[in-house]
Amino acid sequence: MRSCFTFFQLLLINSEIYRKTVSASFSGISGLRRYHQKRSSFGFIERRDEGIKCIGEHKFILKRQICDGRPDCKDGSDEITCTSIKWTSIHLPESCKSSVDCDYKYQYQYDQNEGKCEKCLDCGPCSTTARFWTLEDCQNDCEFPDRMRIFQQETFSVLYSEVYPGLYPFKRNLLELWLSGNIRQPDSTSKKNNFALRGVILEARRNQNDPSEYSIMMTINEDYNQNWVAGYSARLNVTLRKKKRFPLGKEVIITGKTNGKLDNHDRLEVTDAILRSSRSRSLRRNIRSRFSVPQH
Repeated sequence: MRSCFTFFQLLLINSEIYRKTVSASFSGISGLRRYHQKRSSFGFIERRDEGIKCIGEHKFILKRQICDGRPDCKDGSDEITCTSIKWTSIHLPESCKSSVDCDYKYQYQYDQNEGKCEKCLDCGPCSTTARFWTLEDCQNDCEFPDRMRIFQQETFSVLYSEVYPGLYPFKRNLLELWLSGNIRQPDSTSKKNNFALRGVILEARRNQNDPSEYSIMMTINEDYNQNWVAGYSARLNVTLRKKKRFPLGKEVIITGKTNGKLDNHDRLEVTDAILRSSRSRSLRRNIRSRFSVPQH
């Protein structure tokens, strides 16, 4: 009985050593490792989460920390090449293609990257573009079925997707997804609010005549590729939707509307603004998906 206990004890010890060795070699080769523990009623059990090694240092972060609006690596590599796309794994029906009789008289084509039918003067070739005789045929075979497809928006790091090819599975076939109409640019022109800025409040002065209007100076930590402001700090004339105090020295997110015009003191005018704390990672991801303008 004693020898049997010793055998199983050695077996468990060897299994633990083997598991640690494999985990160490896995993290050293690919820059990925699995870690984290979760507490349960039976004690601690392992939860296998994927860790990603920062490119410029020996530090591991979670995938959800990449492009979340706050640099987690010292060199900021997890935030500098972020972009957003809309994609789906559902393909267009087989009927969404040109007929064998297609010629120059077929003047309606389906723009698969915009998801709509249009009359074309300089139509694409019948071999690669879905062209139709009438607008109704185009809509029935392409546009209406396309509306049934569900697109999801993804924000990812171009840099980390190149270093770790398996990090974003959809990134492997971006060209194929684009040519097949399964990938599109995020909607940006139809947004009601067009201003979003994250930064630390350096100065805040309230207008004596209008308690909801403030003169603000803040750092530019993230401008969501909108290019309303430039440099390291921004001067704003902000009119809040609701009365609220600006916390000096704290990082916040300001969203609102602007036409790009400056006031008499060279401050960008922002109206219908909302002031939010930037502590929540999920809020920063939501703001980025709603306001970010993709770079071309």
